[in-house]
Amino acid sequence: MCFFPNSLFSRHHRHHHHHDHYHHNKHHHNRRREPRRMPTIYIVSYAVSRNVPNQIHARVHRHTRPNIPIVAEIQCMNWQPPADHLCRQYSGLSQIIRDEVLRLNPRALVRIREALNKATDHLQSGRTRSGDCVVLTCCVAGTHRSVTAAEVLKQELTQYEGVWEGLRVVVKHLDRQLRPGDPRRVRFA
Repeated sequence: MCFFPNSLFSRHHRHHHHHDHYHHNKHHHNRRREPRRMPTIYIVSYAVSRNVPNQIHARVHRHTRPNIPIVAEIQCMNWQPPADHLCRQYSGLSQIIRDEVLRLNPRALVRIREALNKATDHLQSGRTRSGDCVVLTCCVAGTHRSVTAAEVLKQELTQYEGVWEGLRVVVKHLDRQLRPGDPRRVRFA
């Protein structure tokens, strides 16, 4: 069973439900129903060098929501980093770094897709009421490999937008350092 409807029928149903809800609430003002909140997948990158191992989960939950499950962690510490001159100029927000990390580490995309499968399995399972979950990515500095993994995972999740209408994907880079060649339209997380 599809957890999040996306068909024309579902849009039609929501449209009629809205009108029914309006007419119903005309007579029962104090019975307002909140719209169903769609699940959020939080993708959080961090640096292992800047975090105490047993405290990272608490830090992650301060940047997401408390008590939502961490369903996967992509550990990028053993992935080969890009050349130093590229690392000084760009972070994993730049396509140049993402392409280089994936080129140097052929199994990286496999690890990213494994994490994606765990997140989507969690959404389909209905194990938590909200459906929200967290995927962590980490590397030594939290600027190149883990940011690449997070950004590529976000790109991979876009294929599910049509399957789970309303699914939110929120990416937070806890320790990323902005580099001179990074895209300028970047919001700091």
